[in-house]
Amino acid sequence: PCVSQVVPINIDRLDAHTNVICDRVRLTSDQAISIFNQRETKTKHTAALLSAKYGISPKAIRDIWTRRSWVTETRLYWTLLEQQSFDTGQALTCQEGKAN
Repeated sequence: PCVSQVVPINIDRLDAHTNVICDRVRLTSDQAISIFNQRETKTKHTAALLSAKYGISPKAIRDIWTRRSWVTETRLYWTLLEQQSFDTGQALTCQEGKAN
């Protein structure tokens, strides 16, 4: 005989369009902004700590910091130099990116 097992489902992991459980974690805009704002006080361990907290990779954290993802949501928090370099398509050096 077949035995059914009831497994609790975390509804946060359900894809809104397909109702299929998804292993991919999706951040909210507020979470992405919070991560972006923490780049000012980051240490060599910050990306790893934030990745554990939010369930995403350290690379995803760094992509938020370097404006490769969540651009629209974090743009209000960029420095003037960051905005200008993005608009002109020029990359910033580490030192330029820290300028306000």
